[in-house]
Amino acid sequence: SGTGDLVVHHPVAGAVQIVSPGAVSSSYTEVSNFTGPQASPSLGQLPTGDAPGTSADFTSGPLAHPIVSVGVPSARLRLSHVTKGDVVLFAKVYDVDESGNATLIHRLIAPVRVPTERLAPWVDVKLLGFAHRFAAGHSIRVTFAATDATSYLNPVPDVITIQTGLGSSFTLPVTKG
Repeated sequence: SGTGDLVVHHPVAGAVQIVSPGAVSSSYTEVSNFTGPQASPSLGQLPTGDAPGTSADFTSGPLAHPIVSVGVPSARLRLSHVTKGDVVLFAKVYDVDESGNATLIHRLIAPVRVPTERLAPWVDVKLLGFAHRFAAGHSIRVTFAATDATSYLNPVPDVITIQTGLGSSFTLPVTKG
C-alpha cells in the first residue's frame, strides 16, 4: 500500500517508479548456479540487495504476535512501463527484524515476465512458495526489483511504474502457529 502497511482496508493511492538499467544487474540475491557444486545460498558471503531506484519495497508494520506462513504468496499489481517489450520484475519476501535488518526468506526470488498487452488493468503475480515463521515485532517486506543477478535480464533499459491503491494487494498464506 502507499502507507507502508501491507494490510490495510483502504490503501492510499500512489505510484512508485523503478529503473531497469538493461542487461546489467543492479540486484543480488545469490549466484550459486555460477560458482560450482560446493555453492550454497546459505554460504554466500555477499548480502542481498538492490541498487537505489531499481526496486520498490512495501513493508508491513511490526507483527503483534508470531505468524507462520506456509504456501505461495501472491500480489495484485497495476503496472505500466516505458518500452514496448515485456515488463520484467523479480519479486521477493523479506523478514525484517526490529532493528531493520532484512533477511530474504530462503534467498528465494520469483522472476516475473508480463507481456505489455497483459498489463491492463491488473497483473496477478505468484511468488515462490515457502514455509517461514515471522517473530513478534518483525515486519514483512515484499520487494519488486527490476533486475537480479540470478536471471536473464531484459536487455532494454526501462522505467516501470507500480501503482498502489484500492485493488492492489499482497497475500501471504498464514497458518496457526
